[in-house]
Amino acid sequence: MKKTGFLLLLLLIPVILLPKTGIGIIVGEPTGISFKQWTSEQTAFDAALAYSFSDKEHFYFHLNYLHHNEAQFDSFTLPWYWGFGANIRYREDAKDQVKLAGRLPLGIYHMFNNFPGEIFLEVAPGLDVVPDIGFNLGAAIGFRYYFN
Repeated sequence: MKKTGFLLLLLLIPVILLPKTGIGIIVGEPTGISFKQWTSEQTAFDAALAYSFSDKEHFYFHLNYLHHNEAQFDSFTLPWYWGFGANIRYREDAKDQVKLAGRLPLGIYHMFNNFPGEIFLEVAPGLDVVPDIGFNLGAAIGFRYYFN
């Protein structure tokens, strides 16, 4: 189990060499490493490799396509995003070791002006499709640092 997580992490590290790529942490359900690759000024892909500390502990991976917007208020602008994606959860000690789900992330974020970083807060309702149908909910707060 530990080898699988380590190998996945090693495979994802070269992603930081791409332009407009951030790497950081997410804390919540699940907790782990977060990646984001901007594809335009309004769109991006994000991914997380994480571990859930809930009563059903498992390794976790998600990949999303995100669209970014801004909500205009009288005194400020609130950057937000929505998207769609999928997650995979793996439990070594469970009868159904692998679960696959669709997810709909919705979040707010802030890009710093004088620092190449981003903070974000996200909720992501999901629909389990393998091995059976069910609902799940993820939520996290996070930070990413942009190298390029």
